[in-house]
Amino acid sequence: MAASIWQSLSRNARFSILAFLAAAALSIFSMGALGYAIYYLVAPFLNKSIDSLQGGSTWPTVIFAGMCWSVSFLLAGVSYHYTSKWKFPSVASKVIYGFVLWLWILIVWYLLLNFKIVQ
Repeated sequence: MAASIWQSLSRNARFSILAFLAAAALSIFSMGALGYAIYYLVAPFLNKSIDSLQGGSTWPTVIFAGMCWSVSFLLAGVSYHYTSKWKFPSVASKVIYGFVLWLWILIVWYLLLNFKIVQ
């Protein structure tokens, strides 16, 4: 039953689910390296530096950023699904997929730096 559900998904949906799981695992196992890496992709667009994090909240915040970012693969998969139905060119759908990933990084880091979600 589960195999038939998996096979019924599009190639992009399967990729997005696997990327979500891999990014979530990598965010924990990399001990924050993924969070730092994705921070530097959006650093020029943020109003605060990662150096504004101080004390015991720094490491959990960086790990949490990577974990939150993994959700963007699911959101990007949904956006790809709809843009491909609207007859967008394949290249445009892939660019939108990448933009959703990048935009989610920006949102996550903005929230984490400005609202001190992790204490």
